[in-house]
Amino acid sequence: MSLTFYEKAFANNYEEFITYYPAFYQQVYEMREILRAQGRLMDGVEAKIEQAYLNNFIDCADAETIGNLETFLNLEYNHTIELEMRRRIVKTHFAGGGKMSGSLIKAIIKELTDQDCDVSFDSSKLVIEIPFHDDVDIAVIREVLNNSTIPAHIAVDIYLSESNKGNIRAGIVWQDDEVFNLKEARL
Repeated sequence: MSLTFYEKAFANNYEEFITYYPAFYQQVYEMREILRAQGRLMDGVEAKIEQAYLNNFIDCADAETIGNLETFLNLEYNHTIELEMRRRIVKTHFAGGGKMSGSLIKAIIKELTDQDCDVSFDSSKLVIEIPFHDDVDIAVIREVLNNSTIPAHIAVDIYLSESNKGNIRAGIVWQDDEVFNLKEARL
């Protein structure tokens, strides 16, 4: 996400400040050095203001702000998780307030994995099927779902499904060695 608070017309503040000076001051070494020092100070001020602005958006927040949000939400900080995944976990907690529903679970899974999933409920068991992807971390998903408002008496099963395109052979076994009705199907 590319958010900017300042639209910069100059490479740094010194170059902007020097344009405001009269021409005869632009040739004086001491005046240029004063502007150069003040320009560096203002570059730092602009960077701090820009980061304060970006910290208002979870996708752009720095590690310190995400840590503060994790503390506020009573989330355990895991040092092995990179900053981007920590941001996703914080976002799911803000989205996951209130009653849990299938669409909310789908939104949480989508935010954590960038994958669409299937959610079904079968006799006090919540079944979540996620398409297989290398970046899917079941432990993080389970932790986020356990911290949400899923009632404790409902079991949660999470499956990774992989679609395989090719031929399969299916047969009906009558006895141990006899096979009736052998068919080939294309998936």
